[in-house]
Amino acid sequence: MKFIIIGLGNLGYTMAKLLTEQGDEVIGVDSNLSRVEEYKNDMSSTICMDVSEFHALSSLPIKEVDVVIVAIGDVLSTSIEAVAYVKQLGAKRIFARTNSRVETAILEAIGIDCIMKPSEFAAEMYSFDVSSSKIEALFPVDDSYRIYEFKAPKVFLGNNIESLKLEDNFKMKLVSVLRPTFQLNMFGNKNNVLKVISDISPQTIINEGDVLVVFGRKEDFAKMKKLIS
Repeated sequence: MKFIIIGLGNLGYTMAKLLTEQGDEVIGVDSNLSRVEEYKNDMSSTICMDVSEFHALSSLPIKEVDVVIVAIGDVLSTSIEAVAYVKQLGAKRIFARTNSRVETAILEAIGIDCIMKPSEFAAEMYSFDVSSSKIEALFPVDDSYRIYEFKAPKVFLGNNIESLKLEDNFKMKLVSVLRPTFQLNMFGNKNNVLKVISDISPQTIINEGDVLVVFGRKEDFAKMKKLIS
């Protein structure tokens, strides 16, 4: 997929880096030249421009990308202007960051595809961090649904996927399984990295160190969390 990310602060840069690592094409845009220079090798390309100017944003391939992400977090007026402009320029899908109830209300009125609330999401992620060492990652889909990554608990080990009955028991849908493998780095040292099992099936056996990726509601995962903590 192709993305434009406007605002390369902590949230924007992290999203750009993760998407690039997944193989997506990312154009990073920021008004801070030092950020643009620093991050230029971490994504497809970076552009320095005044993101509050319509004419500047109109030079971007807004209609050609799949999603435009507005991740500006410091100036409310700039963020709102950028969202309004990219919508006017015909963006297919718009995700935007919000830092307040007022900003959320304005974004809802404009009408975009996803309103990101990083402070609430961070609080949710930290609550999992302090209560379970097995949860690797958490990704919001909307207000109710999440994608979770977690280390397979002991009770899962040696069992095949079918026997776990994740949907029947927890209403969680299995998306993928990641398995640790050794990979040589540029210095010839072995690094332990997680790789997606490409030929996953109901008979795939869960091994120690495997990471399961599941999709479902927060409330349902809360029940499952008791088992994996």
